[in-house]
Amino acid sequence: MSGDDRAVSDLIAFVLVFAVVIGSVGLISVTAFSSMESLQEDEQMQNAERGMGALADNFNDVLRYDAIEERSGELSLREGTVRTRSGGPTANVTVYYGGRSDSYETTLGRFTYDRGGTTIAYEGGGVFRGEEGGGDIDFERPQLNCNADGAAVVSLVAVDADDRALQSPDGQEFTVVEDRDGREVRTFTEDVENVTVTVEDTDFENGWESTLDRGDWDDGTCEADRVTVRIVVVDLEF
Repeated sequence: MSGDDRAVSDLIAFVLVFAVVIGSVGLISVTAFSSMESLQEDEQMQNAERGMGALADNFNDVLRYDAIEERSGELSLREGTVRTRSGGPTANVTVYYGGRSDSYETTLGRFTYDRGGTTIAYEGGGVFRGEEGGGDIDFERPQLNCNADGAAVVSLVAVDADDRALQSPDGQEFTVVEDRDGREVRTFTEDVENVTVTVEDTDFENGWESTLDRGDWDDGTCEADRVTVRIVVVDLEF
């Protein structure tokens, strides 16, 4: 083989090796970048879950304590979108006692955080997570207690808010202020049989079903001899 042939062979080998190296680096870079994006997205949704859970715990103080009428908290949006609207799902609470029944119906409103096909919602006092085209779960349970000692407490938050949407890379403060005229509190102690709870027109049907069929709840019914129903309406401001 002549010197020119060897030079051409060396050049071809160099080009092939260089192409393989560049291709491998490019493939690794694309794969690593995609993995990093996926990890960042998962981390943001986990942060949003924790943030919405912290907001819910803060907001629910207006349920737990009669003296508290206002609560605030911050949520990091990171280009996610917060949406609020009135109306939304409808909760029905019925207490059966002494051959009679008393029913309470309230619309729960809507307060959601959306990003990348995932929605995290504060609904009725609980936090739910749903995936686009997939199922949903109850991340933080609403304040619905059915105790083995025969006591049941049904506490719900109804959000009254204007139809709004906000997207931002920053954090945003949210405030709930109780509408005292919308508060409904009643305790039943005489000849109580049970209390039933149903939620309609919700995007988180599986999450609510799980909540209402857990512990001493049986498909939304709690056998009890003492029942307290507490419904609080709040204005959501941001």
